[in-house]
Amino acid sequence: MLAKQWSSALRVDYVTLLDRLLRRPLVEASAVRVNGSPIALGSPWADRSTLVAATFTDLFGTDFVPVTRQTGMGLGVLAKGRHLLTQTVAGFPIVAYRDTARMERQPLICRQPEAGRPRSTTILWAMDAEYWYGRVWYLVTQRGGEGDRPMRVKWVPEWYAEVDIDGNLVRAFDKPVDPANVIRVDGPHEGILNFGADKIREALAIEAAAANASNNPVPSVDLHQTGGDPLNDDQIDALTARWVAARAKKGGGVAYSNQSIKAEVLGQPVEQLLIAARQQSDLDLARLAGLPAWGADVSVEGANLTYSNSPSRARELIDFYTAGYMQAWTDRFSLDDILPSGQWCRFDTTAILQGNFAERMTGYKAAIEAGIYTADECKLIEAGVALEGKP
Repeated sequence: MLAKQWSSALRVDYVTLLDRLLRRPLVEASAVRVNGSPIALGSPWADRSTLVAATFTDLFGTDFVPVTRQTGMGLGVLAKGRHLLTQTVAGFPIVAYRDTARMERQPLICRQPEAGRPRSTTILWAMDAEYWYGRVWYLVTQRGGEGDRPMRVKWVPEWYAEVDIDGNLVRAFDKPVDPANVIRVDGPHEGILNFGADKIREALAIEAAAANASNNPVPSVDLHQTGGDPLNDDQIDALTARWVAARAKKGGGVAYSNQSIKAEVLGQPVEQLLIAARQQSDLDLARLAGLPAWGADVSVEGANLTYSNSPSRARELIDFYTAGYMQAWTDRFSLDDILPSGQWCRFDTTAILQGNFAERMTGYKAAIEAGIYTADECKLIEAGVALEGKP
C-alpha cells in the first residue's frame, strides 16, 4: 500500500521527466557524432509517448500507465469514433462569408491552410487532435493581404509541441516559437485522453482479461491431491507450472496428472463473465466519445431506432457529434487575427445532407424561384461542386 501511494504521488514528476527526455532529440544528451556531424539516436516512432507508456508499465503496472493516442486507437469503439469524425468532416469544404454573402474570392487560409497539403488532410488531423487532445496547434508560415494576416499555417502534432505551465506553446519541432505566430484551436472538450483516462484503462483491463480467457478457455482449475504422500512446495510449483504451460498452448493443451491428483474445475467460464463487461465497456466508451450507439456499432437494450434514408442519419451525426468539433475550428479561424472583421467561415455540409432526387429537385425549384440560386448553380451543386467562388 505504501509503495502504491508513493508511486501515485510521484507519477506526475516521472511523467514530466520522462516526457521531456523522450520528446527532446537524444543527440542533445548523448552528443553522438559521425564524421563530425551529430546524429539522433531515438525512437523510429513519431509519437514518442509510447515509450513513456512502456516505461511506466514496467515500473508501476497498468494502473499508472499514461494513456496515449496509440492506446486509445487500440480500442475499437474509440477508433471508430475517430474515423467517423475525421473522415466525415475532412470532406466538407470551408466557405468564407462577408457578413451574410459568400465571398467571391475565397481566402487562401480557407482553401488550402497548409502549403503542400490538401485541405482535407489538414482538417482530418485537426479533428484528430481535437478528439484526442482537446486542442490543435498551428504555426503561421505565410502572411499577407489586409493587416498582414495569416495566409498559410503548419500543423504542430502534440508530440512535437512543448508548452509552459500556463499552457502556452513555447517550442515546436524542438525549436523556440514566436508567440505572435502561434494559433491555438480549443476543441469542444479537454480531450478524450485527458478526461477519459480511467475509462480507457478500465477498457484495456477488460480487453486483457478477455485475451487471457481466450488463451486459457478452461475455467480456473484446482489440482487436488487425493492420495499418496503430500507434495512439497517445489513439487507443487513444478506441477502447477506444467499445467499452466500446457493451458497456454494452442487449443488449451493437454496436461498429465496421476491417480493421486484430481483436476477440479472451479466457477463459471471466464469468457462468459466477460461478455457483459465488454458490452458495458463499449457503451461507456461510446458515451465518452459522444458517439451515437449506432455509430460505434454498440447495441443498446430496448433501443429500436431506424432511419428511412442516409441524410437522416448524417444529420444526426453532424448535429449531435461532429458539429462541436467543426464549430471550434471555424470559430477560431473566423476571429479578427485571421480573417478581417466582418468575415467568417464555416463548413459546407450541403452535399452530405442532400435528400433523394425528388426532394432535391423540389428544393432547387424553390431556391431558383426565391432567387437564392440560379439554375446553373443548382447544376453545380447537383454535380457535387462546392460553390466556393460564387457570390
